[in-house]
Amino acid sequence: MTWPDVVDTAVKIGLGGLVAGVSAYFIARRSHTHDLKKERLRRIQDGLEEVSQEFEKAHVHFIERCATSYHLNFTTSAFRDSTKEPRDIANAALRESKEKFLKMHELEGRLLLLGMSGSARLLRDYRVAATKIEDVPIAAADAPKRLGPVADELCRLKETIYTALSKEYKGA
Repeated sequence: MTWPDVVDTAVKIGLGGLVAGVSAYFIARRSHTHDLKKERLRRIQDGLEEVSQEFEKAHVHFIERCATSYHLNFTTSAFRDSTKEPRDIANAALRESKEKFLKMHELEGRLLLLGMSGSARLLRDYRVAATKIEDVPIAAADAPKRLGPVADELCRLKETIYTALSKEYKGA
């Protein structure tokens, strides 16, 4: 074998190895980037599902709070048989409302971390609207009349929030 034959063989082997190595690098890089994107999307979807579940629990609480006021005023006979006093019921509802408001702050933060400031703003608007419930004493005679529009507003805002979250979920 002559010197040019050795160089020719070395170039062929080296060039083939170089092409294979560069190709492997770019394929691995692309695969890794795809896996990272897939994981990020999974986390966003999991986060949105958790936010929607926790939000629904809070919404149910606030609507039940409006309903409790109605029942305290119009079906007091239901509470005659109960061992709980209306004040105890009101205090329990107030404690639970405080927990739900704190949870909603947490959900707003989670949405902001996910980059969904529009949905976080809508959730804040809902939370502010829900505070109107606490302005009405639970056993006030006019509570059902005052809380009806609040409950309607909460339901309207809930629909708006779910529409925004749905768009975020589909876009994730």
